[in-house]
Amino acid sequence: MMKELNLYPLAGLFMELQKATLHRTSRKKPMVLFLVYLLASGVFTVNYNPKETIAFCKNIDNAQIIEQDGNDFGLTSDEICNIVHELIPIIEELAGKKFNTLPKLEFATRNKIENALAYELMLQFKNLMEYEKKQIILKKAQSKAKKVIELILAKYGFIDKTIYLSHENINAFAKKKQFEKIIIKTAVTLLIAHEMAHALQDQHANIANRFKTISSFEQLDALEATFEGHAIFIQDQIENHLFNSQRQLLNKGTGNENPVTDSHKSIEEIHVLDIYTNGKKFIEYWFNKGGNQKIWEVLLNPPTRTSIILNPETYTQKRMKELDYISLLKGLEHFFGPGSYTTENTDIPVLKFSSILSVLNSKNKEFINKITHFQLLRIFKKSTLYGTVSFFEITDKTCGDQLKLFLEKNVGNNLQKLNRTQDFAIQKFPKKTIDKNETIPSKTIVTVKNKRGKPQRIAFVLLAENQVVLEINDEFGKLTNKEFDGIIKAVSERYYKMKS
Repeated sequence: MMKELNLYPLAGLFMELQKATLHRTSRKKPMVLFLVYLLASGVFTVNYNPKETIAFCKNIDNAQIIEQDGNDFGLTSDEICNIVHELIPIIEELAGKKFNTLPKLEFATRNKIENALAYELMLQFKNLMEYEKKQIILKKAQSKAKKVIELILAKYGFIDKTIYLSHENINAFAKKKQFEKIIIKTAVTLLIAHEMAHALQDQHANIANRFKTISSFEQLDALEATFEGHAIFIQDQIENHLFNSQRQLLNKGTGNENPVTDSHKSIEEIHVLDIYTNGKKFIEYWFNKGGNQKIWEVLLNPPTRTSIILNPETYTQKRMKELDYISLLKGLEHFFGPGSYTTENTDIPVLKFSSILSVLNSKNKEFINKITHFQLLRIFKKSTLYGTVSFFEITDKTCGDQLKLFLEKNVGNNLQKLNRTQDFAIQKFPKKTIDKNETIPSKTIVTVKNKRGKPQRIAFVLLAENQVVLEINDEFGKLTNKEFDGIIKAVSERYYKMKS
C-alpha cells in the first residue's frame, strides 16, 4: 500500500520534503564543496565556553593552540601554529584588513562541540521563535545539533573568539578518503583559513551583535550568505594561491556529482550550498565594482533579504521598509471554522524556496529572482494540519503569473507521481465584483481526494496587480468558495493598507 503524503500544495511539499530528507547525508561531492557544506553547521550562532578539561595548551607568538588528546590525523601543534602564521599575511592582504588579535584554536571532541552547538542554537532559536516555549526551543536545538555533529569539521565562535577543530571528524574524513598527510594538511589549512576569515570579519564588522538582532529566517539567510560568501571568496583565493597543484589529489575519490541535481541531496544540504555559492557570487559582484573598500561597506551594512543576494545589483545601504508579514496572515485560521487552533506563522527564505525547486529539478525558475518575500501560515487543530496559507511577494507582474502557474502545475505533477491523476480537478473562477469599490480577483481552485476519500482543496490567486501570489490549502475540503474569498479579501486589504 502506497504511503500517503501531503504533496499537493507547495507549502505542504516543502514541509514534507524537509521532514523526509533532513536525516539524510549526501553521498559523494567535490572536495571544495564538501568543505563548504561541513563548514556551514553552527558557524553563525552565539558561542559559550564549555567546562571541559584541556589536556594541553601552548603559545607561539600569540597564536594559541589548545590540543585535546586523540589528535591522530598527523598534525602537531607546531604545524598548526605554522599554518596560522602562514595564513595571517595572506588573509590580511586578500581582505584588505589587519587582525587586531589572533583567535584561539582548540581541538575539540564531538561531545564538546555538540553541547556547545545545542546551546548556541537555543540562543539563536530563542530570538527567531520568540513565541515558542523554552522547552520546545531547547528540544529543537538539541535535535539539530545531534543531526549535524558528525559533519562539523571546524567552526568559529564569535563570543569566545575561538576556532574549534573537530579532530574526530577530521580523522574520520581523512581515513575514509585515504588522504595522505600532505592532503590532510591542505584540507585543515583551508578549514582554518575559512574560520580565520570569520574572525577578521568579526573584529571589523562586529558580527556577533548583528546575529543577536536577527528577527527572521529570511534576514538570517541573507546575513549568512553575505559573510559566508566573503569567507569562501577568501578561501578560494588561498586554495588557488597555495594548493592549485594539489587540486586533483583533493578531489581523489570524491566523484564529480552535481550537488544540486543529485537525487540523494536533501533540501537542507542544497540550501547550505545555495547560501555559500550565491553569497560568493554576491561578494564577487561588489568586489569587481569597488574592491575591498566596497566589500567592507557591504559587510558593515549587509542586506536583509536573500532576493538581494540573488540580485546583487539591487543592493543598497539604504534600508527598505519591512512590512509586518506576520500580521498579514494572522488570524486567518478562523475562516477554517469554529474550534481551538494553533498556528505557525513564519517566513521562508527565498533561497530556501530555490532549494526546494532544485529538489524538484524545476527548470523554469525565472520567477525565483523576482520573489522578495515568502510567508507561510500553518494551521493546526491539536496536532493535525488543517490548512496552510502561502504568501509570495514578487516584483515582476509577468513572473507573478509564472509562479502561480508553477504552483498549479506542481499539484498535478505530484499527483502523477502518486498515480492519483484520476482524482484531480481544476476549476477557474472569474473576477467577481462585490460593489463599485471592491472586487475579488480571479482564482483557480484545484480539488483532489485525500486518503479519507474527501476533497482537499487548494486555491491559487494573483493580487496587487500580479505582484502577490496567494496559495490557500484546505486539507479537509471544508472551505466554501465564500470562505476562500474571505481569506483573499482579508489578505488583499491588509496588504494594500501596509503598502500605503
